[in-house]
Amino acid sequence: MRLTGSHVAPRWDLSLTLWDYLPPIQLFLQHAWSKRKELVEVFVHDFSVLEFDVLDYSRAVLLVAAKAPKSKVLRLVDFAFSMEYPEKPPVITIVEFQGGQAWRLDPLLYRYSPRWSAHRQGEELMQHALTANQIAWAPPAATEATKY
Repeated sequence: MRLTGSHVAPRWDLSLTLWDYLPPIQLFLQHAWSKRKELVEVFVHDFSVLEFDVLDYSRAVLLVAAKAPKSKVLRLVDFAFSMEYPEKPPVITIVEFQGGQAWRLDPLLYRYSPRWSAHRQGEELMQHALTANQIAWAPPAATEATKY
């Protein structure tokens, strides 16, 4: 479990017994894991999920097709979670399906609240991914023209 295993617990205050120290840490880890799992389940149910971390729920990759004039644009939308989720939203990266270009979206611009249900968070995050960076959703010919 890459994400949960990398969590650094707070220093143990020797005035606490082990039975007082461990339960809050366990509760934090279980809560963070269950919230990530809820959101990934929403993605699996509502969208085309290509890949997700089945143990730690630290990442989910969705395939999204957007309509463009005379073509469809395929992009991968990569959601990367941190241990601060749900207090901090996942990092969203849009990746070209058949190319190497990627666009990382700024988490400060997301419409997001940790108090929302997992379903609403999923809808809002996907809506942001689809509308935030118009260059990412431009057809390949238009993207090539802007490079030069």
